[in-house]
Amino acid sequence: MRKIVFYLALLSLAIISCKKEHGPGNSAATAQKVVFTVGFAQNSQAITNNNVTVSSLHVNAAPDTSLTNHINIIYYTVFDAAGNQLHNIDQVRGDTSFMHYTDNLHPGNYTVAISAGTDIGVASGAGDINGTFIYGPGGVNSSQGFVSDVFFKRLNINVANTTLNQNISLNRLTSRLIVNINDAIPANSNYAIINISNVASRYYVGTDQVINVSGPGNNFGQYDFIIPVSAGGTKNYRIVSDFMDLGDFNVNIEIGQQSNNSTTVFGSKSVSNVTAAPNKITLLSGNLFGGSGTNATGGFQVTTDTTWNPTIVKTF
Repeated sequence: MRKIVFYLALLSLAIISCKKEHGPGNSAATAQKVVFTVGFAQNSQAITNNNVTVSSLHVNAAPDTSLTNHINIIYYTVFDAAGNQLHNIDQVRGDTSFMHYTDNLHPGNYTVAISAGTDIGVASGAGDINGTFIYGPGGVNSSQGFVSDVFFKRLNINVANTTLNQNISLNRLTSRLIVNINDAIPANSNYAIINISNVASRYYVGTDQVINVSGPGNNFGQYDFIIPVSAGGTKNYRIVSDFMDLGDFNVNIEIGQQSNNSTTVFGSKSVSNVTAAPNKITLLSGNLFGGSGTNATGGFQVTTDTTWNPTIVKTF
């Protein structure tokens, strides 16, 4: 009888210990507040065809809303130490918390991936960091790729037993192609097509890998533009395409007139072995219609700006 009472006492003690260790609210009490702030440098300018000076997003104490016009969505994706995705939170421009996010995380190591751009999305993939990717406005399975600026930062954080305030500066992932037509645009031109042969449609946030879901040979991006009537006779007309490159690429340029299901091509050119890099502008300039322009040689010249950053040059 004494043995039975003794074992019952031990069992009761074990149950009480388990309740103390795993009782409700105990683990939540250890969670700490983590505050992320994303902003722009005050000297940055909006990115336009003629003003391409922004190289990255930097941190201000408070967002400068006059400079948020080149992004409309931000994703905060958090992974645990094993790389499993904990959550993926998005904010859209107009939210009162835009560019600020507060999380509650238990002490430990985490990886945070922050993505920003225009109409981009973030897919969880396999639910871990290596399967999570950014995609463009065409959708998860679109091969079109990115057609606007995309900014990104991945960082490792350690949460201790105090509040963590983390300021974040995002880097640009995309490249920009500017096609400068030196000679005069023919009257009645109303369309332009720019084909880039080697564009990415996904960026994997854990490995920095870029791919096109269409696979080799089909990884091209076509960019269609309307040329206004007022552009007729204009020299140095510029066409701008943003994209994420997979390596050296070919560019096909075509300008003409489309009406009543008929197409008249006024001028076209192909340029091969063009180079690009994230946060750089490739400037492709030359004569398209056999006329005279600022380039006396009649060839196309490629330059890459890194302010966005310095510039790559190629002629054809």
